[in-house]
Amino acid sequence: MDADTPTFTLREVAAATGWHLGTMRDYFVRGVFQWHDGDGKAIVAGGTSKLSLRGAVRLAIAYQLWSQGVAPREAIKAATVFTDFGNAASSNSAGLTRLSGNLFPEGFETLLFWHKKEGARVVPMAVGEGIGLAMLGGSGAATIIHIDNAVEAVMGGLQGRRP
Repeated sequence: MDADTPTFTLREVAAATGWHLGTMRDYFVRGVFQWHDGDGKAIVAGGTSKLSLRGAVRLAIAYQLWSQGVAPREAIKAATVFTDFGNAASSNSAGLTRLSGNLFPEGFETLLFWHKKEGARVVPMAVGEGIGLAMLGGSGAATIIHIDNAVEAVMGGLQGRRP
């Protein structure tokens, strides 16, 4: 499936990600959530806006962060670190690369660490390993999202809704 074609209605994305439809719409109207390439903002008031799979995943991650107390504007910005930016091998101790919007390879889980002062970073964790202090980068308390679960949830929620 093409990750950047506007395919899913806001209603479908809200149902798949956990957001209340009215809240999600309000955040788009107020500019808390920005329209990205691959999104299909309605051309006229009352028209149907559509989001890409990348946009749906972005909102699923933002919802998980928000549900752990991260402000919506910061949550969506952090989610964009996963959906719109990849990882170079030099960015993590495992030496793994990752394309934007993709998970780390099999055998690794994809985590997003968010710190209020430092923002977000996406890191791999070998399956079966725990989160060590070295992964936190020395900044202490962090909000941690298991990206694999967010992607799986949104894919399951959108399955069968569109080709």
